[in-house]
Amino acid sequence: MTSPNVLCGCGRCFKVILQFRGTGHIFVDINAFNNSVLNTNHIRNEAEEYSDISYFVMKLQGEDEIWSTLVSDKDVSIARLDHIRVSSSGKYNVSLTLIYRNRSSAYGLEKYQTKELHCPLCETNGSSCHITLQVNVFEANVRNGSCGWVSITPGEKSTNKIIISDHDLHAYFRSWKIDQTFFKCPTCEGVKLLDLCLVKKRFMLLGDSHMRKIWNVLQKHIRRVQSNMTVQWRMRQDGHGVYHNLSPDKDFKGYTQGKVPPVFVPGDMIKGLQSGLYYKLQQQNQFDAWIFTSGHWDLRDTSVEEYISHLEELFEMWSEFQRTTGVWLVWNGIPAYSFNRYAWEGMEKRTNTKIALADHETKDLCKRYNITYVPFFDISFPFYAKSCDTHHYLCEGQISPIGSAQLNLLLQTICIGI
Repeated sequence: MTSPNVLCGCGRCFKVILQFRGTGHIFVDINAFNNSVLNTNHIRNEAEEYSDISYFVMKLQGEDEIWSTLVSDKDVSIARLDHIRVSSSGKYNVSLTLIYRNRSSAYGLEKYQTKELHCPLCETNGSSCHITLQVNVFEANVRNGSCGWVSITPGEKSTNKIIISDHDLHAYFRSWKIDQTFFKCPTCEGVKLLDLCLVKKRFMLLGDSHMRKIWNVLQKHIRRVQSNMTVQWRMRQDGHGVYHNLSPDKDFKGYTQGKVPPVFVPGDMIKGLQSGLYYKLQQQNQFDAWIFTSGHWDLRDTSVEEYISHLEELFEMWSEFQRTTGVWLVWNGIPAYSFNRYAWEGMEKRTNTKIALADHETKDLCKRYNITYVPFFDISFPFYAKSCDTHHYLCEGQISPIGSAQLNLLLQTICIGI
């Protein structure tokens, strides 16, 4: 446990204590310092409900790994997220950034959404904006069993790695399964594995524009292989998977101005399963797996609780589909939100608070319904502002380290063992 540290940002100060366990879990205990708000033009002294609840991004950087999570001083719902589990002993720098100063902003409950604050918490004299923690891990583990960003120094050899740079922080993506990346060159082992997978496996991909981005990147490889052999991969952009809000489709301006209430109808995946369309496609094509995701659009206009209730309804239908067909189901996850898209003006209700909580609950649903879970939020959140366009992380023909890392892990998951 560290001694209490007083850190301040955007006119607010907080007492921060870090705790760690031999299992590698690092917890943060954060409380408003003297419940005071300093005199500053950055913060208005608003007398509104939940105004004393604050939300932070906690980023942890060690010699061998980088993670991020959400923490809050008073929101008990975030307690399930307020720790990070590291896999090795060593020194870790922990930084906190204040992103919301009330619950309404954090959950997109306001009529016109407040943007994230992005206020790093620093010592009062400004000398340091992180806390250094020495961790001794006595029980070896691999955090969540899948993947991570690894710290590197500028100039370090990084052959066949997915590199990301964020100000003075350099990292590459590492998978715990195989230390290879796809799409480098025709002689690379990863590309050979992908070619074999394209020929030997039959996959159906379902999702929104994030899945379409994956499909677009795969197309050049599919065309190359298909010149000699048949590729049985298909994609349907059934992105409004659970319940779709019709109001923006009918009156976008009225909806963004808060004049039109949301109207929800069953989404594409629910209709595809209820109508028997997906059963017919499976019978015709004999897919080995259905890789699907449905989150950003379904979550934007609802609460986390309602979204999870809707997702559970969808998973029940997928579970029946799996029992009937025996097919493998893979959830490709939903990414963090970059906040680089401005078309929705004040009615953009996606927040990373909502997405983080929804992702956490979805992991449990996947376990319950025997659906393979591929992380996307965990990969994107440490650098979530670095989208390759307004809100996507994989863009054809552009440097897309976050999306490339997630696609790399997806392909390793579905192609491994062929």
